[in-house]
Amino acid sequence: MGLPQSGIFALGTGAHSIVELELVHPEYGHSTLGALARFALDLDTTKGVNLVVGVRPSLFVHQMDIPVMAEDFSDPVEGVGGFSMPATQADLWLWFAAGSQDRAFDCTRAALALVGGAVRIARATTGWGYQGNRDLTGFIDGTENPPAAEAAEVALVREPARLAGSSIALVQRWRHDLDSFSALSTEEQENVIGRTKQDSVEFDEERMPANAHVSRTSLKVGGEALAIYRRSVPFGDADNHGLLFIAFTRDQGRVALMLASMAGETDGVRDALTRFSTPESGAYYFVPSFDLLEELAAGY
Repeated sequence: MGLPQSGIFALGTGAHSIVELELVHPEYGHSTLGALARFALDLDTTKGVNLVVGVRPSLFVHQMDIPVMAEDFSDPVEGVGGFSMPATQADLWLWFAAGSQDRAFDCTRAALALVGGAVRIARATTGWGYQGNRDLTGFIDGTENPPAAEAAEVALVREPARLAGSSIALVQRWRHDLDSFSALSTEEQENVIGRTKQDSVEFDEERMPANAHVSRTSLKVGGEALAIYRRSVPFGDADNHGLLFIAFTRDQGRVALMLASMAGETDGVRDALTRFSTPESGAYYFVPSFDLLEELAAGY
């Protein structure tokens, strides 16, 4: 199996810098990809910085002539009550995770300097850890993640062999209305999420509201749980804040189904959390294995 980008599974980093980039000159796509691949391969992770590089699926197919079993986030996800998840697909995605914000900042600047005028920033997000592994709502994030020993099985592509070790990432920025959410009682907040707030115990079937966040995102098809690997990051300042939702999967279809379920597209029941959190962006990125990054870097 191909070697995955280590940043997918690198936990314990509290400082994050995430940029989504658009190619200014598409004809320089291959050289830009090659330069970023070389940067990722040469990054010294012993200094406390991990990098994940993602590429718009259709761009990767064009540059490498390899079908990636993923599609761009080309159309909004429309839901009930006028709710919509926007499609803001960019060409490239860089996620720096570090032990300190200065290291994440410096590495981001170094990568951008390397590709110079070939790209422009579509979105830049500064993220940070909050109360260990909690979302800004105060609830523990990532409770549904598989155990560490099973994470690779959920997150990484295995077939075809040339794509093995790669992954597909969903990246969405959600802006929270914490004032409205905080005005709810703890019991009301727990009904929105479908878990207890303090220790993240999932409600049993009798207590679980149909529109709870857990109900809308913990999906099964034919009795099989459609697990994904979440690596979400809180972001923002006192005025504008929320969650950068990052999810890795070997099967884009299960993520797309989760979004449709949240929006109420599947059965008309919309995720209660969307009353308090608004999606501002949405994109899919193909995350090449280190083997494929080496192929890209070789041509740079």
